[in-house]
Amino acid sequence: MKKLTLVLLLLLGANLFSNYSVELDRSSIPQEDSTFVLAPDNFHSNVNKMVTSLITRYHYKKTKINDSLSSLIFDSYLKALDASRMYFFAADIAEFEKHREDFDNFILEGNLQTAFDIFNVFKIRVNERTEAIKELLQNEFDYSIDEDYEFKRDKAPWAADENELNELWRKRMKNDALARKLSGSEWSEISSSLIKRYEAIKRNVNQFNDEDVFQTFMNAFAENIDPHTNYFSPITSENFNISMSLSLEGIGAQLQTEDEYTKVVEVIPGGPAFKSGLLKAEDKIIGVG
Repeated sequence: MKKLTLVLLLLLGANLFSNYSVELDRSSIPQEDSTFVLAPDNFHSNVNKMVTSLITRYHYKKTKINDSLSSLIFDSYLKALDASRMYFFAADIAEFEKHREDFDNFILEGNLQTAFDIFNVFKIRVNERTEAIKELLQNEFDYSIDEDYEFKRDKAPWAADENELNELWRKRMKNDALARKLSGSEWSEISSSLIKRYEAIKRNVNQFNDEDVFQTFMNAFAENIDPHTNYFSPITSENFNISMSLSLEGIGAQLQTEDEYTKVVEVIPGGPAFKSGLLKAEDKIIGVG
């Protein structure tokens, strides 16, 4: 019961602040911009303090916010960004390590700057790596060479330099390409498919806004208190409520991302899209007026 109460309180907290979030001026933030540096604001600092207060006071698991927890939050946040250790360099991690035991203080103070700084470095690395992948896929791989590829890299060392990271990605791309070749695909199709996959990842990261970064960091905190405790941003809370009630609100259509577009999977009978008659299944949305 206490765990359920906490979840409800966290959802309530997100909803209490949702009115403030829509008033923030984000009109200047582009839909996708790899150069845009995200930063926290007072709104997120206040929510951070409120969530921390709720967890420390009401969570059934009484956990001390100290250096030990800070270290766990640090590791969880890096894992949330780069679980396979294929983007950050060892030098990046060494720089971040200076703050390993500071995150408990950050959480208590509502100081989110370091968390955002880490994400901004991650975004740079994703964009750099996407360009390197496109260069790598210009020519087909030599599958006759006997070599190994390490799938599970969550505990592997971080790449020391660009040459080492390039080699890791060469093996990863070769492995992905070989799987497609064995299924009968031609190289042109293989390379195009892989480029689209990683372009989609880059696009997703570049579309992160400050709320997305904040939610990622707060979940690194909450999940180390208890794996079933999560922070929901207002939009995530709304989507959660939709999935729990088995109803779809808004335009009345089920959507999914396909390549660089959002595709209409199904138009829900009785909804706004259905009544307008303008939207059909398989339509691709290229812009919103």
